[in-house]
Amino acid sequence: MRSFFFLIGLLVMTASANAQAVWLSYSYAVAPENEPAFAATIDQFTKTEAFKKFNGSMIFTLNAFNGANAETHGLQVIYKSMEDYEKLMGEIRNDPDFTAFRQGLSQNSTFENESLFQWVTGFGESPSTGNRAYLAQFNMVTDPMGYVGAIGANMSKPFMKDMPGGFDIWQVLVGGAPGLTHVVVYNYDALSDGFNFVNTSVKNPEFTKFIGSLNKFRKPLGQTATYGLATYGPMTPADMRQ
Repeated sequence: MRSFFFLIGLLVMTASANAQAVWLSYSYAVAPENEPAFAATIDQFTKTEAFKKFNGSMIFTLNAFNGANAETHGLQVIYKSMEDYEKLMGEIRNDPDFTAFRQGLSQNSTFENESLFQWVTGFGESPSTGNRAYLAQFNMVTDPMGYVGAIGANMSKPFMKDMPGGFDIWQVLVGGAPGLTHVVVYNYDALSDGFNFVNTSVKNPEFTKFIGSLNKFRKPLGQTATYGLATYGPMTPADMRQ
């Protein structure tokens, strides 16, 4: 436990002064026949007075490839800070519209899991909209400062100049699989953009050396791919980098 909090402290040191954005990820298993009602529940809530108090970003996602996991859809809710989340929940926790929203989700899905993450840093393009393709890589990072530093030191190298989209690194605060400490979320116009870049780059010895060097700092645990279906809220994904 002591080493865990030591790692947390190291990671905080690598983040910028404003790196306080938090991401709450909620996952659901939605049967095909329930998808319209599930989506309508979300859309209806975003038109309420309760939702007008929300100053973050909420992205409704569809899982494209998820291995053996049962999740089919997700709500990715990003707040500028943990304080913003707590303030909003204090105001709407017992609001009838918020209650109806949660009931509607429950009636049309099976809740699978939730996790809380804190933003660390980002590289490349920041998505201007949440309606993108996302590839999330799950890692157990043993040296946060070394990991972020190694990535930052290589992003300006020629072999990375054609990287499509961008990516953000998030630290796990609550939830997640055993051993999971960080999630790297890549954003693309299309998943094929990311796959094609990697397929081309692995032919470059400098690129493969860079990727191999990250193994000193982290162990990959798996990855999933999702598509953004709809985005709500005034905060853009780019805001969390400011």
